[in-house]
Amino acid sequence: MTKKNKDEVKTKLDTSNFIIQTAHRLFMENGFAGISTRMIAKECGITQPALYHHFPNKVSIYLAVLQSDLSKTEEAIHRIISSQNSIRESLLEVTTYILLNRPKNLGQINNDMRQNMNKEQQLFIRHHWTSAYLTPIEGLLQGATINESIKHDPKHLAKLAHVYLGMVHQQLPEMDRLATVEESDIRARAEFLVSIFMDGVIK
Repeated sequence: MTKKNKDEVKTKLDTSNFIIQTAHRLFMENGFAGISTRMIAKECGITQPALYHHFPNKVSIYLAVLQSDLSKTEEAIHRIISSQNSIRESLLEVTTYILLNRPKNLGQINNDMRQNMNKEQQLFIRHHWTSAYLTPIEGLLQGATINESIKHDPKHLAKLAHVYLGMVHQQLPEMDRLATVEESDIRARAEFLVSIFMDGVIK
């Protein structure tokens, strides 16, 4: 590949990333229905045809936004797990991270997906959600002190991971209703969830 071609690829990638970052803010503030490709293009300082050169439609931009968020989450969770010395510490730090970096309108995002994405697109996001959240928790549970028949059955480990993530996500609506949430409060919630799960559910 020539230097000119490399520069063109980099420029296109930079522009695509800028569109994703801009669209992320707009979608999170206004929801899927409240934003048009014209508005995204205007906010990016480009024409609508130029926007379509990178993304064919609004759904493809929304998918890219969600995929970008999930990829960042996946990287962060794996980084957290690799830096901790125990399963309990890993779960505590991962839970704190999820609560601190939670989407402020998760219900709206789920609703947007159901109403505006086809089955294949929903499965695409589900795959990235699994990689970001479920797979790392399953990996952690492989090393936990639990019944051997459960530990070596992927279906049971997946169910336990789902139980834990369900416990975490149940905290999100309540936290979103609070005017302010201190990091110390979030950590206390995380410690409470980890204690219930480690000392009750998996034992």
